[in-house]
Amino acid sequence: MKRTFAKFFRFLIILFFVSFSAFLYAEERTVWKYSFDKAGPDNNLEIKGGSLHGPLPEGVSQNFLGWQTSSLKSERLKEEGKTFFRFTADRIFGGSPQLTVRVPELEPSKYYRLTATVRNRSDGGFALYLRENPVPYASIGPALSLEFSDEWQTESVFLQFRKPASNKYSLFFAFSGSGTFDLQEFSIIETDRESYLAQERGMSKKNAMIVNRPDPKWRNYINASCFPFGVPAGWNCRRGSAVLSDDRSGPSGQNAILVKPDFGEIETPQIFSAPFQVPDPNKTYTVSFSCKGSAPIACNGKMFNPAGNWRRFDFPIRIPQGEAGAFLDFSSS
Repeated sequence: MKRTFAKFFRFLIILFFVSFSAFLYAEERTVWKYSFDKAGPDNNLEIKGGSLHGPLPEGVSQNFLGWQTSSLKSERLKEEGKTFFRFTADRIFGGSPQLTVRVPELEPSKYYRLTATVRNRSDGGFALYLRENPVPYASIGPALSLEFSDEWQTESVFLQFRKPASNKYSLFFAFSGSGTFDLQEFSIIETDRESYLAQERGMSKKNAMIVNRPDPKWRNYINASCFPFGVPAGWNCRRGSAVLSDDRSGPSGQNAILVKPDFGEIETPQIFSAPFQVPDPNKTYTVSFSCKGSAPIACNGKMFNPAGNWRRFDFPIRIPQGEAGAFLDFSSS
């Protein structure tokens, strides 16, 4: 026979903003620029069904032959006084053909803007990204993605540099469609924190996840964190969990909610908060809640034991850059 536990949850979620001193804007500084104006030796490579024909730009190496059977051709061209390289992808199979170039050492935790001037006349995308090199080839920050354009376009993506354990990384660029890709220039520009955060707020319409961040002056960053009429809008429970309004008040004097298994379908009742976001992805915030239950209660993988009495618990939380938001996951068994 399945055990049934009646759990009394009273969630008072208060996230405290960690104050910080005023940030001084930093001037942008180009730390690296690569122009596609010099060619290396000609290539005529055929390896395990993949092929590369034509010269690569000086300092650039291929990173796809031997593990995919794509075909790439390259040539140096000049148009209206500007030199560029044209890459033609004739066959994409087993992965996107990609090339790589070394970049100078970047400073951990600093903010950078990765910029490319490209004309993509293919039926697929072009991606540029920092990546650990060699294995495990983990990406460092978001990729700069450029879709079809019959004209030259210069676009950027912001990142906060986090040095990999190996301290070895390169700039990779990949061609994911058939057709031509014209490359003129790449650059890495040191920028400031405010520009980096502004990208998230939608000031850069491409290559950015638009994240709506709350005002740091707010004391609580979770919507509907009390329960005068039961489960608030945006909260959800696991199927088989019964969530009821409970007239018995919690420590704050307000109503609590009762979360329990419904008709013995499950042994672990579970409820999820509405999604929320924090003002700054680089700062740590505090989740604080009050609960009462006859068994330990888990929240976001951390265990808390109220031991049958009303108790208040808290734990630190960070929502990393690039995450659309977070939610709280309460359960008990």
